[in-house]
Amino acid sequence: MTHNDSYNQFSSSDIAEMMGLESVTVRKYAIALENAGYVFVRSKNNPTGHRKYSEQDAMIFQQLKTLRDNSGLSVEKAAEVVVAKHFNRLKTSESIALSNSEEKTLEFYRFEERYSDLLEKINTLPTILDEISTIRRENEEIKQLLTDRDKILMQTLRQMQENATEAERNEHKKGFLGFFRSRKN
Repeated sequence: MTHNDSYNQFSSSDIAEMMGLESVTVRKYAIALENAGYVFVRSKNNPTGHRKYSEQDAMIFQQLKTLRDNSGLSVEKAAEVVVAKHFNRLKTSESIALSNSEEKTLEFYRFEERYSDLLEKINTLPTILDEISTIRRENEEIKQLLTDRDKILMQTLRQMQENATEAERNEHKKGFLGFFRSRKN
């Protein structure tokens, strides 16, 4: 399994400094990730074949470190989980041989991730509720404007009907009076 992304190259010591780890730990993590199926691009220009890491690799290292810190899984098991998750293979633990306590620890870690996601969503609720309140208020204002407009339209229609009726009466009067005037003459 390889990955391609734009490549800012970092050394093991760069990654170690970013993560607050020792360089030897980064190399141990890299070996565990490679054994789990992750492929680091090796520099062709580097005759020693030392690994160079991309920004995506740095994120993978961070996920591995976080999982290790929060779950107590071995480096190897945590690497398998991170690689499986990275390549969208982690649905259940069937593809990774975990002991019962490791499964429980991993499940707890998953629960913590879901809990964090839910907390983020809960924290956005006040903003969403404010937006809903604003939309409802605006809807009420629009309803009132439409009601006012409808009243004006109905008044205008009634006035037009009254004017038409009055004009019709006037025409009728003219015709009636005209008939008598013509007879008088």
